[in-house]
Amino acid sequence: MKHRSLVLGLATWLLPTACAAIAGESDVPGSLDAGLEDSSIASDSSGSGRDAGTDSSTSTGDSGSSGADSASGPDGAAGFTMSAPANLLLQQGASAPVTVTVTRSGGFSDAIAVTVSGLPAGAMANPLTITNGSNSGPLTIVVGSTTPQSLSHLSIDGVAANGTISASTTMDLVVRGPPGSIDSNFGNQGIVSGFLTTTNFGTFDAAAIDASGNVLIVIDSQLGGGQVLVVRIRPDGTLDPTFGSAGIATVPNTGVHFDAVFPLSTGDIELCGLSEAGSPWTDEYIRLTATGAIDTSYSPDGGIGNTILRTDGQPYVFTMDPTERVVETGFTGNAQGFLLSRRTAAGAADPTFDAGFESTVGGPGGATLIQPDGMIVATYASRNPPYGMGLVRTDTSGHLDPTFGTGGIVPGTGPGNPSGLVLESDGKLLTGGLVFTSGGSAMPGGFVARYLANGTLDITYGTAGSTTITAGNVWAIATQSDDALLSVGYPWPVGDAGAPTNDLWLERVTAGGLPDPAFGDAGIVTTTVGGAGEISIGEFVAVQSDGRIVVVTATMKTQGVYDFSVERYWP
Repeated sequence: MKHRSLVLGLATWLLPTACAAIAGESDVPGSLDAGLEDSSIASDSSGSGRDAGTDSSTSTGDSGSSGADSASGPDGAAGFTMSAPANLLLQQGASAPVTVTVTRSGGFSDAIAVTVSGLPAGAMANPLTITNGSNSGPLTIVVGSTTPQSLSHLSIDGVAANGTISASTTMDLVVRGPPGSIDSNFGNQGIVSGFLTTTNFGTFDAAAIDASGNVLIVIDSQLGGGQVLVVRIRPDGTLDPTFGSAGIATVPNTGVHFDAVFPLSTGDIELCGLSEAGSPWTDEYIRLTATGAIDTSYSPDGGIGNTILRTDGQPYVFTMDPTERVVETGFTGNAQGFLLSRRTAAGAADPTFDAGFESTVGGPGGATLIQPDGMIVATYASRNPPYGMGLVRTDTSGHLDPTFGTGGIVPGTGPGNPSGLVLESDGKLLTGGLVFTSGGSAMPGGFVARYLANGTLDITYGTAGSTTITAGNVWAIATQSDDALLSVGYPWPVGDAGAPTNDLWLERVTAGGLPDPAFGDAGIVTTTVGGAGEISIGEFVAVQSDGRIVVVTATMKTQGVYDFSVERYWP
């Protein structure tokens, strides 16, 4: 497993397309996703169901035939067409009405009996008759508590005039599970796994979700000379056969540890990291085409950039702005100083960026984000007691923002050591990470804290500004559209009496900073990914455009042997 020092690396991005792929819906909290990625299916905020989308295509009424092309009855004088919402999302055990609309023609005014076919097991539709002269009626779909999570293509049929005039339309019904339930339609019983097992201490490097909902995972395999593997998993949980070899692209051994992967607007994929071969260490970049091949047009040395931005430090957090410039955050000196730099989209050091304040920050940089206004916010971990978290905010040129904290810096007295940083919809900052003792040793559990837009700790959040994550150390966080926060990480303390299990955990905290009682078990969902005695570590969490939650997991089977998997949950 990748070495985790006092500061954990985190890759973030702010591409317009990538952000569209992870901007969250709060929706119904906590169940493992039904694995039905469809941009036309919107999540239901109440759990009972809703019409999501425009009307589906309509079919016309005709004598004794459903879906005929004529809009008239048997004598060509009377008939009707039907329409309904394109789709409906219902949680197991819920019901909801959808409006069925008829358009009458040729003076047709008879009552129309409406029925539904194609419903999944345990679901039903209440009888509906659209009365004489009416143009619509509510069709109630009822889903049983045991109805399987599924996508069903329904036919909604209307019959009138003693069966001599009929019409039909279609609607998709998505049945989702309750909070914490696993989706048998995504991967294998809700988990995509088995695509790679590493030996010799192969590690998870980075992950992202692209604009199409594909999950990209970068793994330092340590196989065959240490090549890096990039895996692309489609929204239905299958490996993408158009990418690399059966969904896995191989990057030759370059001595690079990649910390970030960015889907680009061109369809290319950019990997950013640090070369640990030779001295000085250098920033390294590589681009793959949309099919997983090395993009040799990116630089003259076979697609691998070699841009030396610093000779006295190490960047390990990479953040991309909307113009595809990369901001690098890390440490200088003997892992004590703060590093902040930027390179252009073409790969060169950006001469317009000058973070000359670095020596005034009391610790190495960490999780970083770029606000919609272009301001850059970075965390740092204080190297002095109480070994807390601090924040820095600069303008787009790298100059400290005087309206933030004290002269642009929030002192390192925060509740822990940061591993994630996200922005709420109102401009407040949420961060999460590890908790340390006064002596600098990590403690069980993790923390989440919120800061106001001016850098002041928000004392209305949780308890005096922060809340404890009880499931384990926080290694990655994401926020939903209602500003609830999701966290994953290491299930520590492992094996202690009364401690959480070694299973993958996902914890949700409400917008007020409290464990969400509607999410799993008192705010925590656990998923068994590995076998007995194996430790499953949540490495990455993100929220898709439809609100569904994606987690990437590394499971330590034995010392130095890891399996990797993807899980997807309902929000």
